[in-house]
Amino acid sequence: MTVIELMVAIAILAILLGLAAPSMTRFAAQWRMSNAVNAFTGSLRTARAEAIARAKPVVMCRVSSASSTACQTSEGTTGYATGWIVFADNNGNGSYNSGTDELLLRQDTQSGVTFQATGGSYSKLTFQPNGLMGSTPASYNIQSTFDNNMEKVVCLSKPGRMLVIDGTQSCPGA
Repeated sequence: MTVIELMVAIAILAILLGLAAPSMTRFAAQWRMSNAVNAFTGSLRTARAEAIARAKPVVMCRVSSASSTACQTSEGTTGYATGWIVFADNNGNGSYNSGTDELLLRQDTQSGVTFQATGGSYSKLTFQPNGLMGSTPASYNIQSTFDNNMEKVVCLSKPGRMLVIDGTQSCPGA
């Protein structure tokens, strides 16, 4: 192989990599979105199932950092993207107390996405022992920070059921 052939091969490889890079960025953003939606809905399902199994209220709330167990009362700029906890609320006060409540799940920060509430209780979701939500039904927009058109909506109903829809749609009954 001559130097000229090698240079041509490198040039072709550089062009192909240049064409593939944008699609890889979008692929990574889609993966982050999928990961965030699955983590969020999985935690909601866990909270509901644990409330029924334990016959006690179970709370899922937003935290300010991965190491925090204090429920945040405000939405903030990224919502649940800073992380959340799920705990059995044994004393029924709606806040995590390490002496009386049991921490069931901790979810770390979700990078590359934002969570915004579009209705209902935002910072704290409570599932009652019968599986019903003790808080107002809500919906959460999960949006990519890479592409504003990449969005999913998690719809929560009073019976504790959830539905994930495309961001261009509205929750049923909304």
